[in-house]
Amino acid sequence: MEEAVLREVAEETGLPTATIVRPIAVENKPHPDTGQPRQTSFFFLRTSAETPDVWNHHVKGDGDDAGLIFSCRFVPLP
Repeated sequence: MEEAVLREVAEETGLPTATIVRPIAVENKPHPDTGQPRQTSFFFLRTSAETPDVWNHHVKGDGDDAGLIFSCRFVPLP
């Protein structure tokens, strides 16, 4: 699961150097559209000190989200 998290973070945010600090929580809640069972895992990640607080990421590749631009930002944990 950790490899998948880091791969998705890199693909969706453009942060290839993020690392996992620790798992935070697991949520079991039905999918909002289908009602099917769904389990979501949350992780605390760390990235380099040079990473800006706010950035845009242009998705590359040939997937459904190719060409999209994601506006990313960090928010403090409660």
